[in-house]
Amino acid sequence: MLADSDVGASKGGLFDDSHTLSALLGHPTTSLAESVKGIL
Repeated sequence: MLADSDVGASKGGLFDDSHTLSALLGHPTTSLAESVKGIL
């Protein structure tokens, strides 16, 4: 079951373009790459 979840996530199963998380947080989300770039 966990292996199926991992495969699904790797194929974009967690992608959501509805901006729901941004709305809940009250600010835009930041990708991991952008966060690391900002730190370096």
